[in-house]
Amino acid sequence: MKIKKITVALLACVLVLSSCEKDQSEQDANNIAASQAQLHKLAEDFQTTQKNNLTARWPKWIRVIIADAVGAMAGAGLGGPVGAVIAGTATSVGAACDVVSTGKTAFTPTPNPANPFDSQGILHYQTLAAAYVSPSNYTNGSTAFNATVFNNFQLGFIKGHSTYSQAQLDAGLANSQQPYALSLLPSLTDDNYKTIDQTMYTNGKITLVVKQTMDDYFYSLDVSRSLADFVAYSKTAEATVNSSSFTQHDKDVILLAMATTRHGAAYWQ
Repeated sequence: MKIKKITVALLACVLVLSSCEKDQSEQDANNIAASQAQLHKLAEDFQTTQKNNLTARWPKWIRVIIADAVGAMAGAGLGGPVGAVIAGTATSVGAACDVVSTGKTAFTPTPNPANPFDSQGILHYQTLAAAYVSPSNYTNGSTAFNATVFNNFQLGFIKGHSTYSQAQLDAGLANSQQPYALSLLPSLTDDNYKTIDQTMYTNGKITLVVKQTMDDYFYSLDVSRSLADFVAYSKTAEATVNSSSFTQHDKDVILLAMATTRHGAAYWQ
């Protein structure tokens, strides 16, 4: 009889715990959905103001700027912050090889304290600026990107302008999924970013939350009328992501991608 009572009591405890876990899981899903809705509304409001603005569109290089973010998303997944910088800068330079032959005059990057990875975006900007002093150093012939030569340059530059050790940089490069990110460049155009996001999601490189968030973000970049407008929107979006109910991993990937895009836009504008 005692054994039967104990068994019943244990079963009751299991059922209660299972119910609590289910309730918590549903609450987490609801919180994530609410955060997504907030970001989507922010993007929609921004897009409406830009479409109603009759000034000329901001003359930016959408494909190259999105390449920054594609590399950052791929690199952040396994390589963390330094992986995002390494892959994001390589895809950016790789995408620009066929359209850039000289150095650029860039806007000064605008920091965002609300993004804990803002310093990685600045490091991305600084590496781009250093690379494009002599961009022909990193190409095979006129336009073909030489990843090996570029990585030798950028790892040395990052080491001299950050606190990353050589071991951290080597691990970041190994885990950055840079070859995968570079393989997406031939199919990346100014207006197919949703296709690229879908490919990364299908390949298991980003989650659905990351994909949907970055779809809205890229469209906002696409319709923006000025760098200042986009930077202001991005800062608000980054703060919203940072305080959202997303998983920490999704937050990290999105915030690294946004910091890279915002500072990349300041360079490539």
